[in-house]
Amino acid sequence: MKGLFRFALTLLIGAILGYIFHNPIDTKLKAKFGADKVETVRAKAEEKLTEVGEKGAVVGKAAFEAGKEALDSTSKE
Repeated sequence: MKGLFRFALTLLIGAILGYIFHNPIDTKLKAKFGADKVETVRAKAEEKLTEVGEKGAVVGKAAFEAGKEALDSTSKE
């Protein structure tokens, strides 16, 4: 559990730093690789992240229902 918490904290810090420094990084990437390539990769990444988010929501709902069902079955006994 401690490792999961550290991972989530690291991910959160990375997201915050990425948000803050997005424009300088974006400018450097476009200068090095070209705007078309950067935009293509960004579009693919957003598509995959959306897909992962949707699948995560389905798994989360299923896990919630299974947990709720398990708690209900133990409280009846």
